[in-house]
Amino acid sequence: ALEMISEVKAKKILEGYRNNPPVDKKALAEIVVAVSRILLENPEIHSIDLNPVMAYPSGAIVADARIMLRKEQVAP
Repeated sequence: ALEMISEVKAKKILEGYRNNPPVDKKALAEIVVAVSRILLENPEIHSIDLNPVMAYPSGAIVADARIMLRKEQVAP
């Protein structure tokens, strides 16, 4: 998850930009891993939209999330 975060286009902002401190990339990675687990454990979920995710020098918060379910059931 940390490697994925290091590849985003906004990487410069995450590392500290225009007198802003770098964000807690480990906290962002924990969110990515948690969402991945939710998706793996719940095949009925079609997608999850996290917006906004607020990242700070110490921690990160998902302020709002929307989960879209599949129309038809998925066999386990």
